[in-house]
Amino acid sequence: MYIIDDKTTYGQGLSDQVEAALKKAGVRVTRGQITMEDRDFAPILTRVRAAAPDLLYLGLANPAQAAAILKQAAGLGIKLPLMGGDGLKEQDQLIEGSAGLAEGMYVTSIGKDVREVPEARAFIEKFEARYGALSVFGGQTYEATNILIAAMRRASADPTKLTRANVMQALAATSNYKGILGFPISFDSRGDVVGARIYVYQVKKGEFVAVADYLAEVAR
Repeated sequence: MYIIDDKTTYGQGLSDQVEAALKKAGVRVTRGQITMEDRDFAPILTRVRAAAPDLLYLGLANPAQAAAILKQAAGLGIKLPLMGGDGLKEQDQLIEGSAGLAEGMYVTSIGKDVREVPEARAFIEKFEARYGALSVFGGQTYEATNILIAAMRRASADPTKLTRANVMQALAATSNYKGILGFPISFDSRGDVVGARIYVYQVKKGEFVAVADYLAEVAR
């Protein structure tokens, strides 16, 4: 397997975790890096072609850059199974931006697509009427903000008495919060979401289609 990351905190960090999990499973991994400013991917794609991996994993923060890589890979005659993280799950930038070359690609997501959650419909309609298309992290950002606001209100009814300590304590005590993500949210002692699941989507006929989900295993 060949992994390309973009040297960002997100992209490299994600790729490090993927590499560690694969090596633990006995999979041989080759790494390569680009930067978010790069536009010519021929050098690294030439190395990918020479390595002849079974799969190419793109640990990138920018779905438009991933689309450009797919186009240049096709121009070099490279045809491989593809996978990436949740940062690439953007309909317009990845699927449409790659002119169909993302077909069959897998991406993981830290939660179910909120468009599939009935409780999210009203929020999505209001948001998109005012701001346009909701991004891949829009639902999670909305709920993270709501959870923080709720914690601040529990910490103190008097805004002048809010402190980092009492807000953090109230935030950690969040339990069974029901919002638009499709499952109740509680935090464990490390601040991780209890029962969080990872969803796997595949590009099929120009759409992201859920094909699997599993309980998230947080690295300790």
